[in-house]
Amino acid sequence: MDTDLHQNQTLEQRSHLKFLERTRDLVLVALGLVFAGYHLRNSYFYQDQWDGISRALHMRPMQAMTTSINGHFMILDYWIHRLQVSAFGLQNHSFSIACMLVSLLTLNLVLIYGFRTLGLSGVTSSLTATVLTYMGAGAQNFLYVAQIFPILSIAVGLLAVFYVVGHEPSQYAGFVFGVGIFISVLLDSGMATIVFPAALVVVYCRWSLRLIWAIGPSLLFLCIWYLTADLSPHFASTKYEQLAFGFHIFLESIGSIIGSGQVAGLFLVFMFGVIARIGLQQKMYSQVEKIVCLAFLGSTALTVIAISISRAGVPEFTLFEANRYAHNIAIPFVIAFIPVGTVFLRSLALQFPNIRNLYLVRFLPIFLFGFVVISTQPTFVQYESSFTANNIKVHQLVQESVQVISQGCPTGTTLDTTSRPIGQLSPQVTTQLLFDLMTRDSLRADDTIAPSQETLDIMCLPRGE
Repeated sequence: MDTDLHQNQTLEQRSHLKFLERTRDLVLVALGLVFAGYHLRNSYFYQDQWDGISRALHMRPMQAMTTSINGHFMILDYWIHRLQVSAFGLQNHSFSIACMLVSLLTLNLVLIYGFRTLGLSGVTSSLTATVLTYMGAGAQNFLYVAQIFPILSIAVGLLAVFYVVGHEPSQYAGFVFGVGIFISVLLDSGMATIVFPAALVVVYCRWSLRLIWAIGPSLLFLCIWYLTADLSPHFASTKYEQLAFGFHIFLESIGSIIGSGQVAGLFLVFMFGVIARIGLQQKMYSQVEKIVCLAFLGSTALTVIAISISRAGVPEFTLFEANRYAHNIAIPFVIAFIPVGTVFLRSLALQFPNIRNLYLVRFLPIFLFGFVVISTQPTFVQYESSFTANNIKVHQLVQESVQVISQGCPTGTTLDTTSRPIGQLSPQVTTQLLFDLMTRDSLRADDTIAPSQETLDIMCLPRGE
C-alpha cells in the first residue's frame, strides 16, 4: 500500500516536472517569437523579395519554380510570393512576416529537440536553441523576410539528422530520413548543402553504410542542379584570397556568437580544441557525441568553403551587412561543440563534488544566456536600426512611386517605365513592375501621399527624350 502510494506520488511529481518544462519551453519560444515579431513590425518588401514578386507576376509556375535564385533552388519561393501578390497584396507585409515567424518557430523547436536528443538538460536545450535561433550578431536571418526558406531548409535538414541520432536503423527510419533531407533540398539547395556532411557522417557512423541509399536522391538532385543550373554571379578572386577570406570569416563568425570579432573567435576555437583533446584523452565522450561533433565540424567546414568560393572578391564585403553568413556558420559549429562541451563540464563537476552546490554552476546556462544576449546587443541594435530604416524608406518610396503612376507625370514630362525609383535600396524595383502590380490591384495609390521632387525626377522624363 505504501509502495503504491509512493509510486503514485513519484508519477505525479514527474508529471508536474514535465508540465513545468513544457511551460518553460513554450514561454521561451513565445518570447522569441514576440521579440522577432516586434522587430519585424516595420519591415517591408526589400531587395531579393522583389525578384520573387517579379517571378510571381511574369513567369509560369514551372519556370519560376526551377529558375535559379542567386544559385539556389527554392521550389516554394514562387508560391509564397504568388500568394502574397494575389491574395494579400503589397499594401502591407503581414503575411510574409507571419511566414517568417513560422520558419523561426520551426528552427527553434528543432534545435530544442536536437539538443535534448544529444543529452542536454531541458533548460540548457531551451536557452541554447533560443539564443542560436535569434543570434544577435546574425540578425539578418530573422529580420530579412527573404530568408524564410533558407531558415526552413536548415530546420528540416537538422531535424532529419537529429532523427538519425535518436532512432535505431531500419528501412522505415531510412525512408523518413531521406524524405526529410530531400524536402530540405527542395526548400533551399544552398542551405541543404550545408547540412549534407553532417547527414552523411551521422548516417554512416550511427547507422550503417547500407542505409546511405536514403541520401542518394537528394545527392543526385544537387549534383544535377550544380552542373546544369544558372548559378550565382562569380566574383574574381585567387585561391589565396579565398583561403584568407574563409579564415577571417570563420573566426569572425564564431566570435559573433558572443558579439565580438576574430580574436574572440580564435579564443572560442582554441577552447573547443582544448576541451575536445582533454575529453578524448580521458575517454569522456560516447560514440554518439564523437560522431555528432565530427559531423557538424564537417558541415561548418563546408559552409565556410562555400561562402568563401561564392563571396570572396565581392567589393566592399562586410560580415556586418551580410551577417546571415555568420549565423549559418555558427549553427553547425555550436551543434558540434554542445555535446562535447556539456560532457566535459559534467565530468569536471563530478571531479569536484562541492562545485555542484554552487549557485554559479547550477545557474551557469542562465548566466551564459544572459551574457550572450547582452554582449551581442550593441551589434544587433546597430544592424537592426539600419535595416529597419531601409525597409521603411523603401515602403515610403514605393508609396510615392505608385502615386506618381496614378496621378501621372507633370506637364511636359512622360513616365519612364524602365526607371528604378527605389534606387540601390531595392534596385530590382522598376516602374513597370509597380505598374503591373497596380494593374492587378496588389498596390493602390494613396492620395494623401505627396511624391518628392527626387522621385518625380527619376520617374518622369522630359518629352522627346
